[in-house]
Amino acid sequence: MIRDASSDMVGEDNGQPNLTPLIDVVFMLIVFLLLTANAAQFVVTVDLPQASSAVPSENTSLVLQPPMEEGGRWVLDGQAFENTQALRPALRKAVAEDLERVLVIAIDASASSQHLIDAMDVATEAGAKAVEISAENRSE
Repeated sequence: MIRDASSDMVGEDNGQPNLTPLIDVVFMLIVFLLLTANAAQFVVTVDLPQASSAVPSENTSLVLQPPMEEGGRWVLDGQAFENTQALRPALRKAVAEDLERVLVIAIDASASSQHLIDAMDVATEAGAKAVEISAENRSE
């Protein structure tokens, strides 16, 4: 059979990729970059409270110190406890004596955050109405 060369060119791609979608995408990308490069950056200024404006509480506080490492002792107003099970009754009793008393959780800044979470849980279970957190470096 003999084929006509001009009929082959009409129905086929002749092997060249269609660049129209690629050019469209590149054009849209350029337009997007041009529009966003000159956009004004919105900045919201927030007045943060200063630490010097904090006022210590007037009530006597109850100090709870979580352990610095796993297996350490909990300390409640100078009295050491082996674990949270031993601490709970003493904390409940101390909170019940004065409901307006502030519980201060004095945690070491390098201690695990899980100790702080545990201390907050124990304070909530004991019924503490006001809890303050004090982070300090005890190891220095």
